[in-house]
Amino acid sequence: MHRVSKIFAGAIVPTLLAAGCSDFLSGDKLEKNPTLPSTATVDQLLVGVATAQAVEQEGALARIATMWAQQFAGTDRQYIAIDQYDVTEDDITGEFNAAYAGGGLIDLREIQAATTGPYRGIARVWEALIIGTHASVWGDIPYSEAVSDVTDPALDDQAEVYARVQAVLDSAIADLQATGDAPTPSADLIYAGNTTKWLQAAHTLKARYYLHWTDPQVPAALATTACGGNCAQKALAATANGISASANNFTFTHDAQAGQENVWYQFMFVQRDSYIRAGKFLVDLLTARNDPRLTQWFEPGDTNIVIGAEPAEPQKAYHAVLNQSSRGSRTFDQPIITAAENTLLRAEAQYRTGDEAGALLTLNAYRTSIGMGNIVAAGPALLKAILEELYLAYFQNIEAWTVYRRSCYPNLTPSSGASEVGARLLYGVDERNANSNVPLPSEQPTRNDFDPPTTNAPDGSACIGQ
Repeated sequence: MHRVSKIFAGAIVPTLLAAGCSDFLSGDKLEKNPTLPSTATVDQLLVGVATAQAVEQEGALARIATMWAQQFAGTDRQYIAIDQYDVTEDDITGEFNAAYAGGGLIDLREIQAATTGPYRGIARVWEALIIGTHASVWGDIPYSEAVSDVTDPALDDQAEVYARVQAVLDSAIADLQATGDAPTPSADLIYAGNTTKWLQAAHTLKARYYLHWTDPQVPAALATTACGGNCAQKALAATANGISASANNFTFTHDAQAGQENVWYQFMFVQRDSYIRAGKFLVDLLTARNDPRLTQWFEPGDTNIVIGAEPAEPQKAYHAVLNQSSRGSRTFDQPIITAAENTLLRAEAQYRTGDEAGALLTLNAYRTSIGMGNIVAAGPALLKAILEELYLAYFQNIEAWTVYRRSCYPNLTPSSGASEVGARLLYGVDERNANSNVPLPSEQPTRNDFDPPTTNAPDGSACIGQ
């Protein structure tokens, strides 16, 4: 981080190229700088954060996460290897750096130092999303000493990072309700300065991160560190103030101008059109449920039937692709934090605090909203049903992988030749070369603390892939 920050500090707009995959966003507002100012305004920095993090949340990390969660399959060239959990420290270095470099923590700390009230609160919500995502993927990460004069920042324990992220969200909530600075609406590419929507997103993030630590397999001491105790009860309380309607969803907005399209569209239909196809597990699940989202999300290959690919199965003409009229559209606004997530996190929190009747009511209300019928379930079967809906609500989202890692839902069979589903990514090579605290790849853990191997899946069956 220290050396990375020396390279990127003060950049008005980040260069958004993910390692090896050419994810990017561009456009006049992001690239043209006719006056060449030596420092950026806070509005310019905020635009840079949103554009950089759109690539981080929609790009390679999301593709890897959703392939390993078997929503998609890698079907060509290096993506076949990636779908067999072969990701090197070189492959992912740009994604690791993105949390800190231009459009990441460096710029956010500049915004926070220069603003008060709602503006600072918005920057803090961004920090929580970025660092929370980073800690969920990499576990122990530089944070307390990151973006500082410390040459070799320490790797903070994952649970301690989560605790700090919760504190940042608490500060964000206080800021958003205080008087002070506000961004120019056009500079806030998510909510145009609407503090009510930012507040709701902050509460849903709190619930998300509390529930990362609620599985009984997680050691109690770690859960206490991450949440301050009572993770599920705190998650339940947070959802009461979370995103209340889809109109308040945290989404990245895209348009049809070249370079500004949805990142999934850019990768799947412009840059690497054979690399990813629909995953067989997800397609079969949607088919078995008679779920209307099957054809909303995917369109058939050379048949009239949506058929998914097995993990790492070479691409076939009949494999389904993203539907270019919906989730695969160049102008699709990619959801990152949503009302659907908040509702289902509430159902899970109700279940984990012993309110099964409330959990079932919440779950069935959600199912009605998506055109599915009510179910009757209790005990482990109810938890499985909640996690199933959450896994589907996280379609194309990094969190789909997190649901699997922390709960063994879905109970996935690993890619052919592997004994376990991939559970953690290596630190980026740039960070290891710059920071003596980062161990060699062979010395890094294969799992993170919040997702120890799970003996049984939620329905009581043996967990296959952990």
